Amino acid sequence: MLIYLRLLKESFYFAVNALKNNKLRTFLSLLGVTIGIFSIIAVLAAVDSLEKEIKGNLSALDNSTLIVTRFSFGPTDIPQWKREQFP
Repeated sequence: MLIYLRLLKESFYFAVNALKNNKLRTFLSLLGVTIGIFSIIAVLAAVDSLEKEIKGNLSALDNSTLIVTRFSFGPTDIPQWKREQFP
């Protein structure tokens, strides 16, 4: 049991010494991890807010809503010249 504690202590000192000797590498690694985490959080927040916005807009439309447009988005029996004259 004592050998494992000594091995753990030695490994900890080795890691701390490596961090002290390689300050630039340590800084760049921490910076990369920080930027990566913040970018993931930002993307997830943007997707969540867009999802809420779209759901809110779609819930505003109910079954009794009628949308009239000048352009046809599907097959229709109305001739094209009548559709083009629609105000």
